[in-house]
Amino acid sequence: MAMRILPFVGWLLLSGCIAQNVNILTNYVDNARTGSNLKETILNANNVNVNTFGKVWTYRIDGLMYNQILYLSNVTIPGVGARNVIYAGTMNDVMYALDADQDAVIWKRDYRDSARGIEAVPITDKVPNQAGNIVGNVGITSTPTIDMSTGTLYFVTQTKETDQQTRKISYPFRLRAVDIATGTDKFGGQVVINGSYPGRGRGHVNGVLYFDNFYANQRAGLALAKGQIIIGFGAHEDMNGFHGWIFSYDASTLAPTGCLCTTANGQAGGAWQSGRAPAVDDAGMVYLGTGNGDWNGVTDWAQTILKIDPARRLEIVDYFTTFEWDVLNIRDMDVGASGPILIPGTDLLVCGGKDSKFHLLSRSNLGRKRNDSNAQTVQEFISYIPNPDTPHNREGSIKGGAVFWSRTTGGGSMMYSWGMQQPLYAYRFTNNRFNPQPAAIAPWEAYLGYNGVLQLSANGDRVGSGVVWASVWYQGLAEYQLVSGVLRAYDAENIT
Repeated sequence: MAMRILPFVGWLLLSGCIAQNVNILTNYVDNARTGSNLKETILNANNVNVNTFGKVWTYRIDGLMYNQILYLSNVTIPGVGARNVIYAGTMNDVMYALDADQDAVIWKRDYRDSARGIEAVPITDKVPNQAGNIVGNVGITSTPTIDMSTGTLYFVTQTKETDQQTRKISYPFRLRAVDIATGTDKFGGQVVINGSYPGRGRGHVNGVLYFDNFYANQRAGLALAKGQIIIGFGAHEDMNGFHGWIFSYDASTLAPTGCLCTTANGQAGGAWQSGRAPAVDDAGMVYLGTGNGDWNGVTDWAQTILKIDPARRLEIVDYFTTFEWDVLNIRDMDVGASGPILIPGTDLLVCGGKDSKFHLLSRSNLGRKRNDSNAQTVQEFISYIPNPDTPHNREGSIKGGAVFWSRTTGGGSMMYSWGMQQPLYAYRFTNNRFNPQPAAIAPWEAYLGYNGVLQLSANGDRVGSGVVWASVWYQGLAEYQLVSGVLRAYDAENIT
């Protein structure tokens, strides 16, 4: 049994105290995927330093984590009382509820059962010689989501299941729903994710495509929209002529409500977004980006930012496709690699991709596709400075994703991005446009060479409260192996 350590960091002067009534229910903090917690009243740019901030304890958990933890304050635990709770899912198919104020497990659910032939999926079953971008097992890969109105935690597991009589092996994905306080099943507990879609794309059978759970990779975080759980799929290492799939399930019954294959008459077009969940606006419309693959604007939607209505069985109601989608395909440059951010207080979204470009789009008119340019966009610009010391064919790729601080004080609203083999950038946002010249650039550091995974904390828009948090590796190449990492903190108003 592989045990991993999940560090817990906090303000040492307060013994790791977490601010009360701050809940992180979903991937990148909110449905807009801004990645900004604007209710942080304790940590700020002044007290996050080597003297007052650091690790206070560790949790020992069973398996690696490829997703983001969630957090709830003041959860009433039967027989225990109110607790602040961290929710963490591992690649060994174990879901934890951890006490955020001490090294203790409140509850856990282990979905393996050796007596019944149920185990986590060895990545070598899917990708020979473990030459893929996951190490060890595949289990709970994506970030869960929480519905506070019902007190329910939703997440997806994948297991390897060997029939004890026939010895037949299957690899089902299951959407699971459990109580946030006890971990007990809700709404029947689970449903196997499956579906079919009309089309003659690669692998069809008599004009029907069937979801292939063996090659599928449920990387994108889960989203809750219009009372439905939205689940996106790509594939491991773009294997076997895969398709992108999106499913929706009723949050109160787990009944299937929608199914969309993104390349019904082609192939590929994964909805993976480097783990970022689809964005959801106040009207419940869903926005997500797809990767390389086929496009025709009718049935095939690779290299596209999609606007989808969950109330209409995941109907595509609008889209943006870059005019150079076919050129980007050749270079495996996914337009939707980092997923959209909905910019607060505007009708705009911004999305970065492997081509190092940001596209700023109007949500009410994404722009569809032109044949000669992307002039229909509100704005596009490149986030890239050549690094002669570390040349790479995907230098500048945006996969970790940006975060956005919406504010009227100080220097105004800012977007922060850390692309491949690039430093951390800060871009100013004024009058509904980005200044494509960075307002600030963090220093180059030789060991901080790959996409930083970012989050931001601040006390609203208060000057001096903003901190940009970055998780990056610093030894070796982390695409295909486990390496040491580092958590960095930057003053959001002066990242230099």
